[in-house]
This record gives sequence, C-alpha cells and structure tokens, in this order.
Amino acid sequence: MNWFLLESIFFLIVSSFGLLTIGLSFFSIRSNKYVNIYLIIALMIGLCRAVLYGTYTLRIQNFASDFPTPFKGILLFTFVLFYLYFKTLASDAGKFNPRHLFHFIAPLGIFIYYLLLNVFNVHRESYILAINFTLTSGFIVLYLFWTFRLVGTQIWNNPQKVHEEHYRTILNWSVFLFVVFFAGTLRILVINAVSFSKGEMLSSTSLGLPGLILQGILFIKLLVSPEILLGIPRLSKRLLPKPVKPGFKNLEFWKLDVKEVTGPLDERLKEKLDQSIVDLIQDVEDFVTEKRYFRNHHITIKELANEMEVPYTHIIYLFKYHCKLTFTEYKTMKRIEDSKHLINVGFLKHNTLESLATEVGYASYNPFFTSFKKNVGMSPNDYASK
Repeated sequence: MNWFLLESIFFLIVSSFGLLTIGLSFFSIRSNKYVNIYLIIALMIGLCRAVLYGTYTLRIQNFASDFPTPFKGILLFTFVLFYLYFKTLASDAGKFNPRHLFHFIAPLGIFIYYLLLNVFNVHRESYILAINFTLTSGFIVLYLFWTFRLVGTQIWNNPQKVHEEHYRTILNWSVFLFVVFFAGTLRILVINAVSFSKGEMLSSTSLGLPGLILQGILFIKLLVSPEILLGIPRLSKRLLPKPVKPGFKNLEFWKLDVKEVTGPLDERLKEKLDQSIVDLIQDVEDFVTEKRYFRNHHITIKELANEMEVPYTHIIYLFKYHCKLTFTEYKTMKRIEDSKHLINVGFLKHNTLESLATEVGYASYNPFFTSFKKNVGMSPNDYASK
C-alpha cells in the first residue's frame, strides 16, 4: 500500500473541509465579525500549509511543499490569534479593540529575526540554535499560559455566565477548542526540543500527519456545528428552543395593534411593518436580552438600530407606536430585569451592590437604587435577602 499517496490524499481531503469551514466563517462574519476574524486567520494559515503539502506530493504543483523555511516564523502568529479569539469570545466583543494589535509585535519581531538569520546564513550556529529554542519555547509557553488563564477565569469559571444556556454552549465549545489548541501546542514544543537536539531550527519541520489530524478534527467540528461561528446571541437562537414571542409574553412592554399613525412616512412604515411587527419585537427582545446590550450606559436608539442591522426608522417607529414605554424607560426596565437575574444567580456572593449597578449599565449606584426600588417595590438588598 502506498502510504505516501494516502497521506497526500488525506491532506487534500482535510484541505477541502478547511475551505468549506472558512467559507462558512466568511458568511457568518457579518453577524459576529470580530469574534470570528482571529479564528479565520488562524485556520487559513493551517489550511495554506495543508494545501501546499497535498498539491506538492500529488505533483499538482512543484514550487513548494510548505512555507519557505525563512517564512515559517509566521506560524507563531497562530498562538496570538487563538488567544485573541478566546478573549473576544469571552467578552462577546462587538467592536475591534486596537490594543489587540500590540500582541502581534512579538511574533512579528521573531518573524523578522528568522528572516535575518536565513539572509545571513547563520541559522545553524550552535548559539543561534540555543537562542531560537529558548525564544520560541518561551513565546509558545507564555501564550499557552495566558490562554489557559483567560478561558479558565472568564469562560470556564464565571458565575455570571454558567447559568445561561447559551454560555454553557460556548463553555463546551471553548473546552473542545482549547484541548485541540493544547494538543497542537504540545506537539510544537516537542518538535522544537527534538529539532534543537538535532541541531536544527523549528522552522525546518513540516506540518506532519498529527498536525493535519488536529486540523481535520477542528474543521469537522465547525462543519457539523456551524452555529458556533455565529457568536453568543445568534448561537442561542440556533441551539435553544425559541422562547414565547415577547408580543404575547411581555404585553406590559409592547402593544401589537396600532390603528392610526401620524405623517406619511409612518403610514408607509405601518403598511410595511404590520405583518412582521411581532418578529421585529422578538428580534429586539432577543438582542437586548441575550447580548445584555444595555449594560453599556451610553447606548442610544440609533446605536441599537445599527448593531441590529435594522433601519433606524423601523426602530423609531417600533418604540413610537408599539412600545408602551419610551426608549429610556425600556432601557431602565431591561436593566432592572438584568440586575434581578444577576442577583438570582449569585452575583452578590462575590460582588458589591455598586458593582451590580455598573455591571447592568448604570454610571453609579444611586440612580440604580432609585430605579430598582421604584420598579420592583423594594431595594436591591431587600430583594437579594428575600
């Protein structure tokens, strides 16, 4: 049996899975762009290596079987990418954080360092090999530790989140992904040690079958569970039973039938939205509840429309005619609901009332206390003690 040929075919099969996975990721990037982007780039780096190796061994192309040796320092970027993916996954970030770019300074420096070693042809000197081994291993271990600490404290052991079903799904996904990441990291560390003992650089190693298997497992997992790529709010919609529509569940907030509106624009909107108004209410309720959107105390109605990717005029119309509360009053009620939920799941066991106020979107404790007592009929402390 030609194992070399079978391995090459296996590489191409995994590459096909990878192309499907990345394509699916790009389709979902609009709904969850900053949570997905780091994972997409990491997957693309692995996919490029698999495609190069498979096509080279099958003689589809003959110019490269892997990244050229001087450029293999780019593989260190994957450790940063996985760390940042977990970081944005934990926070369900909706906006790009420029400070994340600082994490790319170190791997970029190492990448340039590797290039210079090959340019001056000193990469096989014994002292250079020792520096490379220490530098590479130290960088990898550091990001492995940071990633483990991050997922351990912000995803696996977060008392505010584990009580919500969609966060449990994210928990399970993060455990799976970290195990794959950890196995791949251990493999690289072993290869680094073996390369050093042979007087070689890490960059002289190839992808190898074990690495390909890990990639294949990850690609298959994403293909059979594509909802993972959609992010926490939309993930819960795909995985959990759909709740009762808020039009019937929260009639204290909403009214479905509006007989008259004022102005030609509102008349056109009424004609356009009447048949789908319950779905629009459902979307607003799902979005602000699952994303805990009003925890940011600066949120405006225009920002809500932009984040939901709904026309601003539709949201204005909705709150003008179908909500029994003003937008400000609605924000207050959702924050009070959020605070009651956090109290019920034990937030105050580890935090203060002041922390609770800022967590749900108030700038300070006093307005939170006033709103809570007015709407609940008792103080937050009394509610927690009952």
